[in-house]
Amino acid sequence: MSKLKVYVTGGSRGIGAAIAQRFLAAEAEVVISSRNAPSWEGAHWIQADLGLKSDAIQAANKAKEILGEIDVLVNNGGLFLPGTITEENDKVFEAMMQVNVASAYHTSRVIVPLMKERKSGHVFNMCSIASETAYAAGGSYTIAKHALLGLGKVLREECKTFGVRVTNVMPGAVLTDSWAGVDLPESRFIPVEDIAETIWNCHQLSRRSVIEELVIRPQLGDI
Repeated sequence: MSKLKVYVTGGSRGIGAAIAQRFLAAEAEVVISSRNAPSWEGAHWIQADLGLKSDAIQAANKAKEILGEIDVLVNNGGLFLPGTITEENDKVFEAMMQVNVASAYHTSRVIVPLMKERKSGHVFNMCSIASETAYAAGGSYTIAKHALLGLGKVLREECKTFGVRVTNVMPGAVLTDSWAGVDLPESRFIPVEDIAETIWNCHQLSRRSVIEELVIRPQLGDI
């Protein structure tokens, strides 16, 4: 049986790294893209600033070149900056939309046609609980994550007759660098490994089934 071929954007650390490492543990061939090199080994690395359209497209094409066929795409590239709509710098809005939404859009436009042609593949969009629930100080991040969920829903409709599965993942608070400095115990957060394991299990379903939307919260609720 041939190896799974997996491309994870924003895969050098946090959730993306955990997902990449989970597929590596299953002996998949994995490509990640990120601005900075990962501190761990095993995946092919492409340097890219996903806030730039040209980088997102070039990285996707490079992943295609390295892997050939791509079985799993994880649109994980993301950026979080707190703020309110009326007070944050408008450059924050632009950055949130570019990294959190446009990178997934441009990456999908490169990778998904290959999947549709083969009538096989699985796309995971790493959304957020903010994709369905607005919260104070969420500002442009919440807007962008709502938009990413919308992108995923459209992609699901476009892909379902081609045998390509699309899953939108909406985690609550996960213990990553975004929460650095917060005075809360580790027990209040979802471990990144739980997100990675859930994605792996979603992919293991038969191709006759798809989990369209997946909400994962800390046991004690949102922070």
